[in-house]
Amino acid sequence: MGCFICRQYKLEPQKTCWRCRECGMPLCQRSRVSGNCKATCVEEHLASSDPVIGCNLIQRDKFVLPEEYQKYPLTRSVLAKKDEKEEGRRQSTEKNRAAATT
Repeated sequence: MGCFICRQYKLEPQKTCWRCRECGMPLCQRSRVSGNCKATCVEEHLASSDPVIGCNLIQRDKFVLPEEYQKYPLTRSVLAKKDEKEEGRRQSTEKNRAAATT
């Protein structure tokens, strides 16, 4: 599982097995003092009042980061990786639908 806060800053988030005990959001304890952020991912999550990245004390099963929250530059290589992932998901969904109809 990848850190939800790290997803804002890079395409491949930091791998973690730790979760917020209140809402279940996957988080790492990586320090982001150098760069855009001045706190760790856990501190950013707990201090934020944002309904997407903050701790709302509501257990969620799925954590989807909207594109407007992404703070990393979308270079051609990053866009190509995203397109590859989306194509793979699309193909697996089509295979699952085809298998379900037969």
